[in-house]
Amino acid sequence: MGIKKGVSDEKGALTAVFATNLNKVMQELEMTYRDLSKASGLSLKAVYNYCSGENAPTLTSIERMASSMRVSVHALLTPGASIDTLLSRRPDRAMVALSKLSAEQLREAVNHLEGMAAS
Repeated sequence: MGIKKGVSDEKGALTAVFATNLNKVMQELEMTYRDLSKASGLSLKAVYNYCSGENAPTLTSIERMASSMRVSVHALLTPGASIDTLLSRRPDRAMVALSKLSAEQLREAVNHLEGMAAS
């Protein structure tokens, strides 16, 4: 019985670390539960339960969330990780913003930058 409790305690601690780090990243990225659900392909209820620490995610779920936020699995599972550590594998914010533009918006931005360079 003591062994199971110890394993359960460790799993609970790891679940809490993951939930804390997941919430930090989502807050920094201004990402909602729905955003993460859509990006990762996980259900909205699953994402909510992982963020609240209610349920422990599988490794596959952790990998899907990490990939969709462009962070490392290791960072999400590291106790006390700073936001800089959590986001260290992310492209800079300018690249993230550019990736959200439509093709037409990108053309306009390139034309604007070319015009600035020519002056």
